[in-house]
Amino acid sequence: MKVTLPVFSEEDCPVHKMDPRLDARKAVRLRTIVADKAGLATAEVTNLSERGCGLRLAKSLTRRQYLTLKVYPDDGTGAVQIDLAMVRWIAKDVAGVEFLSLTKKNQLRLSALRKFCRISLGGLDE
Repeated sequence: MKVTLPVFSEEDCPVHKMDPRLDARKAVRLRTIVADKAGLATAEVTNLSERGCGLRLAKSLTRRQYLTLKVYPDDGTGAVQIDLAMVRWIAKDVAGVEFLSLTKKNQLRLSALRKFCRISLGGLDE
């Protein structure tokens, strides 16, 4: 039995790219303190979503490493505490971090911080 498969051109079959991200990121520059088993380090949050952030820091991290973060907004409001986060990816001096646990109060602060960053940075999305 001979099977014949149809031949399609690229115009006939458009490729739909899917963004694997669950939440849109906001480009930011926020001071943060990172804590792990080895101690504390200062860092900068480079982008922020409801579920994670990008971190720039001199300290080396490893994938699946657990962290605690304290993010300090530039507007003088209280810091946002991320009780538990996990490193998802690493590229040179930047790491992608997923938030695993934060209190309801800090979830609300995080949402307010993202809205503030959207306004103050002109709505930059990456």
